[in-house]
Amino acid sequence: MDACANFAKLLECADGELFMFCDHDDVWKKEKIDCTLKAYKKAEQQYGNHTPLLVFTDWKLLILT
Repeated sequence: MDACANFAKLLECADGELFMFCDHDDVWKKEKIDCTLKAYKKAEQQYGNHTPLLVFTDWKLLILT
């Protein structure tokens, strides 16, 4: 099963209002969830709670040596 199918299956099984996806090699900073939720709520105020929303974050390359 490819990554797209895996995420689709997760969405089928999930029960909740909001979802945050994390790939196998993602490293999240401790403030990521809070910052993302604040951005979501700001967008929801601007566009309404019946508009589908997508919040994405910038990335930072971490090189381990």
